[in-house]
Amino acid sequence: MLLHLFTASFPYEKKGIALRLSLSVLAVSVMVLFAGGCSSLNSVSAPEDELIFDRFHEMQISFDTSTDILPEIKKDEMGEYVSENQNSVASWGQKDDGAAIWMNAAVFGQDNNRLARKYAFVFEEKQSNFGLYGGTAGRGRIELEYSLPGDFDDITYANQAERRKEIIITGINMFIGDIDPIRLDSDYVYSGAMLVKKAFSLMMYEIEQNPSKIALLKERRGLDFDFPTFGLARARMLVNDEYRVRVKIKIGKYAEDFENHPDVIEMDKFVKPNEMLSPQPQVQPAEEAETGGSNFITDFFSNLFGGGGEQQPAEEQPEIEPQTGETPDVSTDVGEVENDQQEQQQDAEPAQEQTEAETAANDDQQQTDANEGENFQEETAPQENQENASEQE
Repeated sequence: MLLHLFTASFPYEKKGIALRLSLSVLAVSVMVLFAGGCSSLNSVSAPEDELIFDRFHEMQISFDTSTDILPEIKKDEMGEYVSENQNSVASWGQKDDGAAIWMNAAVFGQDNNRLARKYAFVFEEKQSNFGLYGGTAGRGRIELEYSLPGDFDDITYANQAERRKEIIITGINMFIGDIDPIRLDSDYVYSGAMLVKKAFSLMMYEIEQNPSKIALLKERRGLDFDFPTFGLARARMLVNDEYRVRVKIKIGKYAEDFENHPDVIEMDKFVKPNEMLSPQPQVQPAEEAETGGSNFITDFFSNLFGGGGEQQPAEEQPEIEPQTGETPDVSTDVGEVENDQQEQQQDAEPAQEQTEAETAANDDQQQTDANEGENFQEETAPQENQENASEQE
């Protein structure tokens, strides 16, 4: 209608020129509107990942204290705010009325004031004026690291899948409990915390639908699931031998080529790949460590011959005391040692001769006793014969 009214004001012979001019104006208007829509799509941009997650990776659980973290957790150049609680502190920021939200949080132990858990996330939603790309295009990234309770393995699980599910549930419950006091300070923090909770809920839903996929959490490619308005999401979770858990979730554009991201590969240093809650190595007893442990063959033959399989202690050699009763000098040279050995040999020879003489005397005594016994039998034999003869008469 507007095009008809615009061309009707021109004379007939100039209507062709007017039509072309009108089409040009219309095209320019469409381009301006389209550019405006796209500008709204690209106007919001969260800070670079390095500026957000560098603090997360620098904080060390069980080592850093609140004194170490408080001066470093906030970056004024990024327009961040700080929220503190009794045992936690968080720095957060936002852009364009919450279209981009990010946060770093640290939670300290109540007994030793050392870092016990740490969290970080960023979400960036971009809405086009024309509803392009399904209405929303964005990205998200979540990082968590926490320690499992000391009694975690006291519970018996049906299988490894159930155990890993409990690890995830433990982590999200810790996150909600730690962030609840902080999120009340700002609606932006509250919105970010709800997106983190939603990501975990969607991941658990995917695991419930496909239980076998939970094993993918330890792989570099991660477990994939859908996140509405963002698109594909991937998650990786590892547990080290200290029962510390690290979780990484990337959503939307962040999830592209997930397994080749340097920070995903870097997770392998947190724990050995393809290893979940490996049993603790058993410490070898001190006695076995000194003797080299038990030997199967030795134990077998010891049991066979009644040894009981126990290792007999080595027989101690008696120490030769000095003949003079004096303590030998440590600095004795080789010649003195040889003289001592010769003297000991000389002392040993008379003793040996005396022993041989005593043995010979004993043999002579035994021979004499034997001869006397024979003579006694010869003397008593005639008397016995006479007595027998008289009895017969």
